[in-house]
Amino acid sequence: MDPKISVIIPVYNTEPWLRKCLDSVINQTLKEIEIICIDDGSTDKSGMILDEYAAKDSRFHVIHKSNGGLVNTRKTGLSAAQAAFICFIDSDDWVDQNMLENMYKAAIKTDADITINRGFFLENKNYSYLLKSAIPAGTYRDNDLIEKVYRKMMRIENGSTGIIGSLCVKLFRRSLLERQINAVDDRIKISEDEVCTFLCIAHAKTVTIIDEAYYHYRKSHDTSMTYKIHEDYFINLNLVYHTLKNGFLSADNHELLLNELKHFINRAVYTSTKYLFGTYGHRCSYGYLFPFQAINKGCRLLLYGAGIVGISYYRQLITTYFCSKIIWVDRNWEAISAHGLPVENPEEITKDMFDVAVIAILEKNTAQSIRTYLLEKNIPDENIIWHNPVIESI
Repeated sequence: MDPKISVIIPVYNTEPWLRKCLDSVINQTLKEIEIICIDDGSTDKSGMILDEYAAKDSRFHVIHKSNGGLVNTRKTGLSAAQAAFICFIDSDDWVDQNMLENMYKAAIKTDADITINRGFFLENKNYSYLLKSAIPAGTYRDNDLIEKVYRKMMRIENGSTGIIGSLCVKLFRRSLLERQINAVDDRIKISEDEVCTFLCIAHAKTVTIIDEAYYHYRKSHDTSMTYKIHEDYFINLNLVYHTLKNGFLSADNHELLLNELKHFINRAVYTSTKYLFGTYGHRCSYGYLFPFQAINKGCRLLLYGAGIVGISYYRQLITTYFCSKIIWVDRNWEAISAHGLPVENPEEITKDMFDVAVIAILEKNTAQSIRTYLLEKNIPDENIIWHNPVIESI
């Protein structure tokens, strides 16, 4: 049987969750797949579990190797792949049964170099939260790819990234992926997914986004990269920058791509504390605490104000995924957005765009003038919130 998709699963010490991952792949409705599992020097029983599955299912191909990191492990898997299309799945996550079949059909129908799930689920023991990218579903090529994807893929819009950077919610044409993943430095430990994703998109002829979410990303254990401290974060960021820059220079529309890279790096610097101080590194500096108790989780939020209070509020919102949508506005929006922050013109908002408005202003009199402005736009008073900002460790 010639596989239609090669599924590559890097494995490193994920024994408690590995079986659920493998079972979700075995039970795919698309049966013509090969499953390449790379044991990256695991010290638990992960390698034994892989061998057990391989003994029962001929579609498995297990590679045991010394620890080389995620980038190196993915390259190893790709070098063993046989299919024309490649999908990555992390060994502590799981996927819905129809993911591969539906993505494959979309790729064939649209002749896509990359097929992207617009959403995925963040999972932990307390919740399952759907995240979606900002760029809508569709097939993008030629000018649409330039204007609707390149200009937005690396930015945050309404609290969502343009394109979700994870390799695990995408189906790649192997010929494209092979050229780009080999340009990714094995030493990159943070944003390695984004580097490969954006390089592939920059060199793709057709990108298809489907408005589905099949992938379940587990965030509830300590082996996740998200929970680790990286004192060499800025060394890593330098590698990320130069890898993307060099890759973009060889692409069409490289000037546009290089401009978008600036926004990506600016945001990476802005959120660096979570890597320098751990997952909740944003709590290690003092700032103004967002009034979470005053709004409902998952609501559509208008955040008015992009000064010191507004920036502090916004940072907490994007790192907690508390709101389903964030519209960030300020009267000085043009000057602020020029620095890469996703701040919009308050004149363009309407009351049907959000559920609640939070005024992120320190001075009470200024906050009151903003409240008056919002009331004049027919926004109900009970939907406008201002709390005297409280400063503490956040």
